[in-house]
Amino acid sequence: MRFLWFICTVCPLGFSQTIAIPDANLKSYLVANFDTNNDGEISQVEAEAVMGELSFPNSGIADLTGIEYFVNTIFINADQNTIAELPDLSNFTRIQGLLLSNNQLQSVDSISSLSTLTSIVLNNNLITSLPDLSLLMGLLQLEVANNQLTTLPDISHLTQVFSLDLSGNNLTQISDLRANTALQIFSAGQNQLTEIPQLPTIESLVTINLNDNQISTVPDMSGFTGLTFLYLSGNNLRAFPGLASLQSLIALFIADNAIEELPDVNLLPFLAQLHCANNLLTTLPELDPSSNLQILNLANNRIRSLPDLSQLFFSEIDLSHNRLTELPTATFTPALVANNNLLTESSCAQLDATPSTNLNQGILWSGVGPFLPEWPSDARWLSRRIEDLNDAEMGLYVLNCEP
Repeated sequence: MRFLWFICTVCPLGFSQTIAIPDANLKSYLVANFDTNNDGEISQVEAEAVMGELSFPNSGIADLTGIEYFVNTIFINADQNTIAELPDLSNFTRIQGLLLSNNQLQSVDSISSLSTLTSIVLNNNLITSLPDLSLLMGLLQLEVANNQLTTLPDISHLTQVFSLDLSGNNLTQISDLRANTALQIFSAGQNQLTEIPQLPTIESLVTINLNDNQISTVPDMSGFTGLTFLYLSGNNLRAFPGLASLQSLIALFIADNAIEELPDVNLLPFLAQLHCANNLLTTLPELDPSSNLQILNLANNRIRSLPDLSQLFFSEIDLSHNRLTELPTATFTPALVANNNLLTESSCAQLDATPSTNLNQGILWSGVGPFLPEWPSDARWLSRRIEDLNDAEMGLYVLNCEP
C-alpha cells in the first residue's frame, strides 16, 4: 500500500502538459527564456508562471500558436515579424499592452474581450476592420496606422484614450469624438476624409494631424486653446479661418492646398514654424518684429515681393519657385533657399553666403512638359501652369554674381 500511495500522490506533482509550438523561432525564444527545468520544452506550468513580458520583435516569427498558454503575461511585443493570425487570447486576464506593428495581420477579433488592455499598437498590418472595443474602458493608446480600415467601431466610450492614430487607412468619415475628453494626440492623415471630425475642445488636445485627405473647409477652432501642432497639408483648402484663438500654436502645416491668402499669423505669439509651400499665395502678410517665427516655407507659390523681414531671424527659409525679383532685407542663415525665382544681380550681395543653387533662376515648374497631355490633370495646377506659360515666365537662367 505504501508503494501505491507513492504512485498516486507523488507522480502527478511532476507531470505537466508540454505545449506544442510549431514555429521554430518562437519556440527558441520561449525555451531560452522560460524553460525552467531545462528539458528543451515549454510546459503549461512554465507558461502560466510568466507574469511579466513576452518580447520577440524582429525574430522571423510567423506563427504564434502556443502563446495562448501564457495567460498571466502583461505585455506582448511581437513587432516586425510575419504574423498573419492571432491565437485566442480571451484567457489573458492581466494583459495590458499589445505591440504587433509591422506584421501581416488581417484580423484582431480576439482582442475584444481583453478588458485590462491599456495600449494597442497595430500599425503597418493588413487589418480591414476592428472588433467591438466596448469592454476596453481603460484603453489609453490606440494606434492602427497604415492598415486597410474603411470603417471604425464606436470608440466614443474610450474616454481615457490620450493617443489615437488612424492615419494611412481608407476612412471616409470618423464618428463624433467629443466624448473622448482625455485625447491629446489625434492623427488621421492619409485617409479620404472630406471634413474635420468633431473633436473635444479641450486644452489637453495638443496635436491634430489631418494631412493628405480631401478636406475643403476648416470649421471654427476657437475652443482648441492648447493646440500646438496642426497638420492640414495635402487637402483641398482654398482659405483658412482666423487663428486668433490658437494661442498655443507652435507649428502650422498647410502646404499642398489651394490657399490664396494667409491668415494673420501675428496673432500667434508662439508660432515658430509655418509650412505653406505649394499653394496659390501671392503675398505674405506683414510680420511683427516680435514674431517668434523661425522656419518659413513659401516654396512653389506666386509671390512677387515680400514685406520687410529685417527684424526677424530665420533658421530656415524656403522662397524657391516663386516670382521674386529681389530678396527681402532680413537676417538669413545659409539655409536660405531662393532658387528658381526671377532674381537679378541686385540680389547677389545677399546671396554670397547662401547655397550655390540659388544662382539658378527663372521659372521652371517641376513636372511641366512641352505637351499638354504630359501635364497633371488637377485643374488648379493646370490653370496655374497655363498662366505661367502665358506670362512667358518659363525657362531657366543662371544668375551671374561674379565681381
